[in-house]
Amino acid sequence: MESPIPTLFGRATAVLGEHAELHGGVGELRRMCVALRAGQSATELDALSLLRHFLRRLRRHFAREESDGYFGTMLEAMPAMNIDVGWLQAEHAEMTATLLALIEMCELGSTKSLAIGLEALIAQFEVHERRETELMQAFLRSDGGAGAP
Repeated sequence: MESPIPTLFGRATAVLGEHAELHGGVGELRRMCVALRAGQSATELDALSLLRHFLRRLRRHFAREESDGYFGTMLEAMPAMNIDVGWLQAEHAEMTATLLALIEMCELGSTKSLAIGLEALIAQFEVHERRETELMQAFLRSDGGAGAP
């Protein structure tokens, strides 16, 4: 028997749970930045593995947010949010591309500027997550969120 499709609130809760998991990954990346700045090598830190693991989690998270059941539900109820959602989706693509470039940098052994790039990515991710949270809060406070499935 298939489990029922969760309501938007259930999906939002699942996405928020993923946010908490991702913030744990961000903490790992932040610790790696500190270690890199202290002179440890990316190889010693297993940076490549950590970056690849974070990329997999991030892609899964972004796919869930961009699904019809999350952003799609918001847009169906409130089409005026399309610009905000579009910006968030563009940021998803940008952060994914940045992380892929950092992985390539790590693969090529160019770890000198890896900490700087990671710090910029972490800052962008945190601002992005706040914007997503604010958008969801605005949706839930609106009439569009009142009848969300």
